[in-house]
Amino acid sequence: MLFLMMEKNKNTWKSKSVVTVLIAAFFCMGARSEFLDDFQRAYNLFQDRQWEASGAAFQKISLAAGSAELRDKCVSYAARACAWQGKFDEAMDLAGEIEDPAMKAFAQMAVMSACGKNPELLDKFKVEKIDAWPDEIAYRGYLMRGKALVPGAEAIPDLEKAAASSGLDNIASLDALRSLAMVYDSRGDRTKKIAALDRAVEIGEKNSGLRGNEIFLTPALARAREAVADKDFDKALAVLGVMGQPKGSWTCRIEEVRGDLYAAQGDKSKAAECYRRALAEENVRDEIRKPVSEKLARFETE
Repeated sequence: MLFLMMEKNKNTWKSKSVVTVLIAAFFCMGARSEFLDDFQRAYNLFQDRQWEASGAAFQKISLAAGSAELRDKCVSYAARACAWQGKFDEAMDLAGEIEDPAMKAFAQMAVMSACGKNPELLDKFKVEKIDAWPDEIAYRGYLMRGKALVPGAEAIPDLEKAAASSGLDNIASLDALRSLAMVYDSRGDRTKKIAALDRAVEIGEKNSGLRGNEIFLTPALARAREAVADKDFDKALAVLGVMGQPKGSWTCRIEEVRGDLYAAQGDKSKAAECYRRALAEENVRDEIRKPVSEKLARFETE
């Protein structure tokens, strides 16, 4: 339960008090308040992507953990923090110290995934019985293995399980759904692709805090493009209205699709206005700006 509650706090992008969660989960274990405070600090460092400091902190407090379960969780975080520093061998050694088989497999998968070792992940865990893992880590196992299998059809069952069982972890759900959309797109199954994108958009509709994050913007923008292609302009406008507009490349992309929508409606003036707004954004890569410039140029020469 501890792991579940802590990881799912990522949905808010400002985690709630991990100390409170620890107290609730481990009150009966008599965990010391000093340990809880140290765990909170290490976890905050992890959330802030201060990998070196977080890894060192988790390794240190693992020695003071009052139970094997707590120690395993500390070492799991330490291994993952190490992996995000690119220290694959050291991270795998840490993961190998975990006693619980499911938590050890989860940590090893997380290390491999973070270090881009998908072939190794599949070689070791392609037939892993993730359904036997605790629920709080199983959905992440499905997600990591599913993403390693993209774009093959074998990814679909794992990604569907990840999306269906992630509970309150909307980040994991969105990650699974956008990966599913990629698989269906590669297989030419547009109907299922759109269905996966619609599920992602629904998550954004219910969780305003996610609307400006790329994990939501990616599938949402793809869904808006599909709606424009279908001339379903009401749907396209609705999806565009849900999306946040962070400055830079994403606003450029969003305004391009909005311009495409107006162009498809025959309103060249509004389309050109959107394209100009897109091109006015700063810090946008040339490969993103180029198609927008070409569309605007066509309007200006007509």
